[in-house]
Amino acid sequence: MKYEWKKQAKQLYLPKNKPEVVTVPDFKFFMIDGKGNPNSEEFSLSVSCIL
Repeated sequence: MKYEWKKQAKQLYLPKNKPEVVTVPDFKFFMIDGKGNPNSEEFSLSVSCIL
């Protein structure tokens, strides 16, 4: 299911013109930990598993 970030988290992603303090809720996300060339085969294989 697609997350409608413009509707669900307006205060985070579409801020007003003046600075303000916001509370950021917990989000689920994927992370690939590592270092090296993002053009390498290893990176490509790692990223393809989450797409």
